[in-house]
Amino acid sequence: MTVLQDHARLFEARVKPVSGRGFVAVLLSAVLICAPAFAVEPPAASSICAAPGVNPRVSTHLSAPLKSPRVYFRAGDTGPEYYVDLFKGPGDEYWAIMPAVDPATKSITYRIAAQDANGNWVNGTPVHIGVSPTCPANKMSSTEQVASDNIILGLTDPTESALPTGFSCKGIKSVIASNGQMRPAEECRVAMAKLAAPVKAATGTTAVAAAHGLTAAQLAALGLSAVIVGGAVYKNNQNNNKNVSPARP
Repeated sequence: MTVLQDHARLFEARVKPVSGRGFVAVLLSAVLICAPAFAVEPPAASSICAAPGVNPRVSTHLSAPLKSPRVYFRAGDTGPEYYVDLFKGPGDEYWAIMPAVDPATKSITYRIAAQDANGNWVNGTPVHIGVSPTCPANKMSSTEQVASDNIILGLTDPTESALPTGFSCKGIKSVIASNGQMRPAEECRVAMAKLAAPVKAATGTTAVAAAHGLTAAQLAALGLSAVIVGGAVYKNNQNNNKNVSPARP
């Protein structure tokens, strides 16, 4: 006996003894039993062009009830995966600036994930693209430049390095561990200082990569409500009702 036949027999048994408003109630009950569940449409990532040494900008449009979007990315299709949160843009758009692509990286894979009304993660389809030096030049807005200079990098595995494989440390100021704890990106600060040391020795300048503060206007533009420089803990206020989540979608 099929499922539809089972529902038909159940419906027939319930309808026989009732009439009037009782019939309507039984009919609605039968319809609810057979009604299909509607899934939330997964978020789609915008198409991007990844160039060596350039910060990719990715965006998405979220439909209700999705919220708190992130972009997950990796070098190649098997490297360790990292994420950054997306910022709220106009309308239903959200955007993020990823770390600059390392010149040695040949391709990257990225995807959007967002939470539904119950806090469950809804994953978009991964996109795999090659890294090309011929990408068209797209100048960042002042808000996007601030975001690229103050990246909060999310880790997805306890054994994963805070130096993002296949990407540059430039602009990474804080790290979110896989357990949800946020801390200054000390590994990236040290790595950038080592890269800058030969420049300092050769020129006598102080070209050392270090954390820096933001103006109130820049904070307002990014929706960042607090930044503590030096032992930086960035509080992301992007209409999310959360700081971090240890869950990996």
